[in-house]
Amino acid sequence: MTADEKDLILGGEFQRATDKGLPQPSWGEIEARAGVSSRGRLRSHRKVVLALTAALTVIVVPALAFAAHAVFFDSSPAPFESAIYAFSTIGGAPGRPADEQSVVVEPRRVMTLTLSNDRTAALWAAPTIDGNYCFANQAVTGDPDSPGQGIDWGHGFDGDLGCGKRDNAFDVGYSASVSSDSSTPILVFGGSGLRDADSVEVAYEDGSTSEESAVYVSSPLDTVLFMFQIPDDHIASGSRPVELILRAADSSVLARDKALFSGLWQQYDEAVARQGESGGVTPGEETPGCEFDPSVPGVIPGPECGPIGLGYEIVSMPNSPGYQYRDVANPGNAHP
Repeated sequence: MTADEKDLILGGEFQRATDKGLPQPSWGEIEARAGVSSRGRLRSHRKVVLALTAALTVIVVPALAFAAHAVFFDSSPAPFESAIYAFSTIGGAPGRPADEQSVVVEPRRVMTLTLSNDRTAALWAAPTIDGNYCFANQAVTGDPDSPGQGIDWGHGFDGDLGCGKRDNAFDVGYSASVSSDSSTPILVFGGSGLRDADSVEVAYEDGSTSEESAVYVSSPLDTVLFMFQIPDDHIASGSRPVELILRAADSSVLARDKALFSGLWQQYDEAVARQGESGGVTPGEETPGCEFDPSVPGVIPGPECGPIGLGYEIVSMPNSPGYQYRDVANPGNAHP
């Protein structure tokens, strides 16, 4: 266990102990509870304030650069069965057998984000056996805690996976859909292996910027992850995001990326154009005499339903480590 990890554990144990009420525990008691030694913990290179309850004293504990937004991997929400299965399909790295399982630790939900259109997104992540990480997103409509339909039940999880290298500045993906009746929010998510990262900034065509949600996830992930929605008023040309910027705590720039948004908008504009060419009408939508129910599988709309509006998925997931696909049901059919 590294000194930084010890600090993170000590801080968490202190917060959990003091949350139970006065008197406040001593550092010796906290060390015994955490099972670590605090020798050398008084370092001056970085400090973070842990916000306690109003009745308690605010303390300062040295920790990781991203501990102000830290998430403990092991104590994060556990996954549902489809998430476990999806991560198990990540096969061996280049030069390794395709059937070799690269993720042997169950993924954890490390971020939850409220989106527009009454939707909620979640980000799942897991470490790989060779020190990298993989992630997947999930989005639900309505109450995210609804039994059978909420996040914990696996609703809205499509199984698309992205993977990043621990030493890369950026490994980012995105997802959205364009259809005649509605379009889902454009969601951007990914990670950075730069442990000095403190914030993620988005620069727009109109000169404005925004700081987006990001967290440091503790060992065994030991990675900065982020997820955000592109605002509805920044989708039109002229105000779109054009650059992703990674900053340290002192606001210095650690990395920049313009290729991400360049590819996203190319795909998005192509999807919008194709949607327009299809007629932009969903069968049964304001079409007299059409009794087609799109929720019934295997039923094809008749000519009385008019032109068929198609939906287009926009998905891009990184795989900089080059992991192969592992066919769990049929070993030997794995492929890159």
